[in-house]
Amino acid sequence: MAVVRCVQCMSVSREGYRIHAEPIGYPEAGVICGMPGCERPGLVWMRGREAMEYVQGSKTCFPLNAGKRPAKILVKLSE
Repeated sequence: MAVVRCVQCMSVSREGYRIHAEPIGYPEAGVICGMPGCERPGLVWMRGREAMEYVQGSKTCFPLNAGKRPAKILVKLSE
């Protein structure tokens, strides 16, 4: 499952996410970091199969853990 974090918060995180993508409209899209108290624009971070599919260009929509309300986010294609 992908997560949304700003670069600063992810740099101190130990979650193992290495690949990231910009959400459509980044940084003005209104997608903010998911860390409590942080309101910086967030990137979509992924790992494992999701990261492979993104790098191969076959996946640009990612489900996010949004509690009881499922959410998905579109990202720009990898370059």
